[in-house]
Amino acid sequence: MLKKYLNNMTSLKSVLLGICSLLLVGCATRGSVSIQSGDHPLHYLRFVTNESLPAGKRAVSENGRIYFSNYFTPKGRPKFWTEIKKNSKSRYYATISILGDQRPYTIEFVVVKEVSKKNSAGTLVFSEVGRSESAAKAVLKYFQQNLEKSLKDRNVIDDFRVF
Repeated sequence: MLKKYLNNMTSLKSVLLGICSLLLVGCATRGSVSIQSGDHPLHYLRFVTNESLPAGKRAVSENGRIYFSNYFTPKGRPKFWTEIKKNSKSRYYATISILGDQRPYTIEFVVVKEVSKKNSAGTLVFSEVGRSESAAKAVLKYFQQNLEKSLKDRNVIDDFRVF
């Protein structure tokens, strides 16, 4: 009797584990890449994020953790991605999010593609059609380069605060 009960419990545990795994995989954001920040303080991450946005900063969330870039076309390296004209048929924008409440932070990179279509009034309206994981990886690489550069250029004595 006890053996039968234990077999039922192990099968129930495996079913619950399978369901939880499916839920976690189903909630994963597709087309995004992320890294761990290591031991870098939040104010450095915010500075590097601002420097790493392709085509400049368009908006920042209220809590200062989500940065949106201007619209651009991903040609070449992110350093040279420039803001696009308003009458373009497709456009991209990058989102860099600093997640977590303590070190190490998780930094997520997403590049969204939008395509314009005319609505019933005849005006152009952009709608999201997908995400570019390759462009997100390029932004991540550019972010890492800027992070290394800012750490090499900082002065330890000037950054020291007594209180």
